[in-house]
Amino acid sequence: MAIISERVDTFLGLNNMLNPASAEYREGMAWRSKDARIDESGLWSPRRSLAGCSSPPGLLTAWGGGNHFKNLAVENTDKIITGLGTTECVDTGPNGFLYGTTGSGTVKRQDAGGDKTECETYTPPTGFSVAETDGASSRAENGTYYYMCTYFDNIYKRESLPSIVDSVEIDHDAGTKDCVTITYPAASSDVRVRIYRTLRICPAEGVYNTTNKFYFVAEKTSGTTHVDYMHDDDIRDTEYEGRGTAPPTAVDYLAGYNNRVLYFKGNTVYWSSAGQPDEVATDYKITYKQKNGSPEDTVDCKAKLSLGVYGEAKFEITELAGQKILAGMVRNGKLWLWTASMTGYLKATNRLEGYRFTTVRKGIGVTSDKVLAFTPYGIFGADRQGMWLLDNADRIYRLSESAIDIYAGQDTTFTQSAITNSFGVWIPILNEYWWSVSNVQIVFQANRGIFAGPYTYGISGGTSFVSSGGAQAYLTGGQTPHTTTLDTATTQYLEFWFGQSKPAMIKDTLEVEITHPDYTGTASATVYQNSIPSETGATSGGAVAYNDKHIGKVGGVGSGRLFKVKLTMSSGRKMATINYKYEIVED
Repeated sequence: MAIISERVDTFLGLNNMLNPASAEYREGMAWRSKDARIDESGLWSPRRSLAGCSSPPGLLTAWGGGNHFKNLAVENTDKIITGLGTTECVDTGPNGFLYGTTGSGTVKRQDAGGDKTECETYTPPTGFSVAETDGASSRAENGTYYYMCTYFDNIYKRESLPSIVDSVEIDHDAGTKDCVTITYPAASSDVRVRIYRTLRICPAEGVYNTTNKFYFVAEKTSGTTHVDYMHDDDIRDTEYEGRGTAPPTAVDYLAGYNNRVLYFKGNTVYWSSAGQPDEVATDYKITYKQKNGSPEDTVDCKAKLSLGVYGEAKFEITELAGQKILAGMVRNGKLWLWTASMTGYLKATNRLEGYRFTTVRKGIGVTSDKVLAFTPYGIFGADRQGMWLLDNADRIYRLSESAIDIYAGQDTTFTQSAITNSFGVWIPILNEYWWSVSNVQIVFQANRGIFAGPYTYGISGGTSFVSSGGAQAYLTGGQTPHTTTLDTATTQYLEFWFGQSKPAMIKDTLEVEITHPDYTGTASATVYQNSIPSETGATSGGAVAYNDKHIGKVGGVGSGRLFKVKLTMSSGRKMATINYKYEIVED
């Protein structure tokens, strides 16, 4: 009985997970391929060649010593940040500047010129003092007032913690109005001085106010003196918030979100003040100058959060105990987060300042944020078990689990140390996500839901971007390429095993027909017959012979349970179909 297949399903793409001798294996499935892809017409064709980018963004000086890249707006200018190490991360703060971590977790700020500055404590002003003076128009009342001042950096939008506090007593009993003259360090439009004071304290009139709650008086952009005439009612709605603490040290990851920068350290997240990424609201101290020469007093203070709540801007994520954040990406109002083995997201709470964490999936994580790619199909990523997709319905599932053997596959043998340094990049013009490990690219075609490749390129990092030339990808391989043209230099290979439909079945007088729609030049096919899925000890049926219709046939191989078709296509050739027929010999 003759069995005829009019078209072998060769268009499933790369699959090297299934043993061709297993019952799961489907006849004709593409089992191995190299430097070949299924193109826009559904034909097997060569990989795309690498060509120069069209109008790429400017490059920002290397962040560290790595090979990875990221496309971000820095000071409202589209940039590709170069030189990111696997354990380094960067994101744009709400002030427009680039913030990132070093391999040791130190937080630094970088401008468009490439200068990097460590985000350390902003040194408070010194040389600050106050004195009572005459002021006919003063609205101040009798009592003691405490004053302090801060620096405000108008370039990076950050405020220091308070200077030493000085005090003054106002006494109108002499029949003259008194005010307060404040002496402060020189101010400018870039480095401003903000002056604060308490409400009055006057036991004689039964007025008591705290001495560590300050209110805004003035912001100075020049000079060194200011005269305060104001009544308490003029200032009581502008309380100093005390948010000037620098970001924590040994940060694992940071991300811009909710008009802030969030800093992750272990399973604790700290967040900056709104619009001011250098400031994190944590406990701080205020020091008071003593008039009589006694030692200065220091008081512990808590920063003011929203709705009058005093505390620290941090949140312990109990679900992440013993883990650390490795990657983050904002989508649909959520900050999606990944550890090595967990996926979840943060959302801002409706009341106060704060965030709520939701665990979405345990067992799926990342090797680093370099594997993430934001695409029209969702967020692609990869961990030590392979590639996954977080789709637009917030469902996350593995893609390569049943198709790609990342441990012992014929074409995709990656060590775990190599996977650590892997990266992913979205190739917009091809609708493909490339997971790149050790210069081998495993390719997932998102519109078809199949794998192709692997491609071999000397690529060390990449990112996607949109420019005047359209959506493109920036890859490093000795140039700054994007994939637009067919590769006309690299030979591609396809190998298909004709596995068993049932264990007892033996095929006989097999004949294979291959169609190349644009055949010119060299292409060859060889059929091997064996009792196991291996070329070792196999019988070769010889090379294919083509007719003038671009159809090639090969046959004459003896009986067997397993047959393999090995195609070698020269550069630029495409393969459309494989048809075959055979006789069954019952065992």
